[in-house]
Amino acid sequence: MSLFVFDVDGTLIDEATDAHAPELVTHLQALKASGHRIALITGRLGLPRALLNLIEPDARALGNGHRIVLGENQVRTHILTSAEVEAVLALMPDGLEVVGSALTDRPLAFVQDVDAPVWEEWRQAGQLRSLEEMTGHNILQLQFRGKAVPLLKSRIRETLPHLNASGAMEPYLEFLTVTAQQANKGHALKEISALLDIPLEDVVAFGDSENDLEMLRLAGHSVQVGHVSCLKDICKEQVSCPLVGVPQWLGRYLEGRP
Repeated sequence: MSLFVFDVDGTLIDEATDAHAPELVTHLQALKASGHRIALITGRLGLPRALLNLIEPDARALGNGHRIVLGENQVRTHILTSAEVEAVLALMPDGLEVVGSALTDRPLAFVQDVDAPVWEEWRQAGQLRSLEEMTGHNILQLQFRGKAVPLLKSRIRETLPHLNASGAMEPYLEFLTVTAQQANKGHALKEISALLDIPLEDVVAFGDSENDLEMLRLAGHSVQVGHVSCLKDICKEQVSCPLVGVPQWLGRYLEGRP
């Protein structure tokens, strides 16, 4: 029995079309029917119920690992402390947009301009707060957008090296996500592997970007999706894209072909 672990965006789902290959679900169902387990490890705060109903993962990690869900039960949470949030914001260069995320009975977003039109849906739903209101909430992540994110990433790695700062490189040149020390995909894979009692050497992992790197490094077998340079020396195999390469690889595996 193996554990098949997938990043979502850019790996299972094509980011340009937000679509997956038609045969993907059939392949994943066949893996489960053969006794294998399926896990999703994503940077998203949450995954659409329609996708979860199709794939029925045994486990999932959200926000690069700040929450671990086994079946439908949340079993791990890794948050940023108030001191860490303040320290990161103090390093922020001018000109960046920042959004803080928390989860109570529903998601909350903490933003610089609560009146901005882009946040209308969140505002109407009562899920929008100002940045200043982050104190007292369990902040899962901070996200930054703008041309200066590489500078912020460098500052965080110099002064707060225990935190995870992912992004600010291809294919997410102007985006940066900051999460707690244990909220990274490598640690998430270790937790899920232990919870499902499947050793890391029996893990097959698929990923496409820098924040998948540690997850891919730990897996017994790793498959790069796409062509980012930072993964080429880590992965044992490479496939083209979510719509073609991933389903073709899974099809060959199910047929027992190399």
